[in-house]
Amino acid sequence: MEQYIQNWRFPETEFDWHKVTIRTLLAHTAGVTDSSEYGYSEPLPSVAEAMVQKNITLKREPGTAFEYSSFSGYGILQLVIENVTGEKYEDYMCRHIFPALNMKSAGYYNKSEGDVFLATPYAGVGTPVDIVPVVMTGAGGVSATSSDMAGFVIGLIDYYRAGNYEMFTEQQNTESTYGTYALGIIPHKLDNGKVVYEHNGTLTGWNAQIALEPVSGNGFVFLCNSDKGFYLTNEAMRLWSKEATGYEVEEKSVMNTMNIVINAIWMIIIVIAAFLLYTFVPDVINRRRSLVKGKKQTIKLIVASLLVFFLSDELVWSYVYRLSLQMAI
Repeated sequence: MEQYIQNWRFPETEFDWHKVTIRTLLAHTAGVTDSSEYGYSEPLPSVAEAMVQKNITLKREPGTAFEYSSFSGYGILQLVIENVTGEKYEDYMCRHIFPALNMKSAGYYNKSEGDVFLATPYAGVGTPVDIVPVVMTGAGGVSATSSDMAGFVIGLIDYYRAGNYEMFTEQQNTESTYGTYALGIIPHKLDNGKVVYEHNGTLTGWNAQIALEPVSGNGFVFLCNSDKGFYLTNEAMRLWSKEATGYEVEEKSVMNTMNIVINAIWMIIIVIAAFLLYTFVPDVINRRRSLVKGKKQTIKLIVASLLVFFLSDELVWSYVYRLSLQMAI
């Protein structure tokens, strides 16, 4: 990377930073430390200064494993573009990229001003939050309308159809619990052989989802001014995928989260069931009292009935999924 970046260098570590490439940064296998965009003070630092402030360095040998780097990895790519073009990244995007994709309203804004009116971001029901200023805009922070993002998705579809498949190809060592990763986009192979490419983006107060099936030319955009909208955007993408391709695509990070919740529910069920076996069954065997007499037995009977309801996988999944959607709204 030293041939592209003149105003910042990786701090020396036991790992070889010369192995960091544009490809490993795009695929999140470069091994860089993660970062957030919290903690900046006015005036905002440059990208190179932010790299120093956030102490961005290597945590493992580049190219060996996938770990989503949030802002830092694509912040480094932002530095590459600035050094190569001689322009600020935001200016380059607004001058050359957004017009080519017909993204007429897209830009980088931290507040409403002039003709720019930003939606109010929310971090939960009835909880508006301030807009967090983004310095590493190579990783996020674009202000855009759904029409702008539709232009972006159309551009990706056209790019694929022109024979540019490398961006959409799974990269080495990107396997994780969430699937695999391409160059800046996530491929999902469906049971019918089709592949849907998608990406979700979340900042404090915001959530966005794009998806495309480039062979048929179908695309999807969903924008939400709440960072709790993740499950809602995933549900919308699932419905779009079923309509566009005949099969549902699931964001695997959502499924992973739901599996954690479901496993917790099953643990609670097992503990309750064990308690009931210890207290309720001996009462029946010894016939010490009627099954429905007394308040304690009535409570036990109600709990036992609820257990029967929850002992179906389908019902548990449906309950957790609907609960997550309600939390999102």
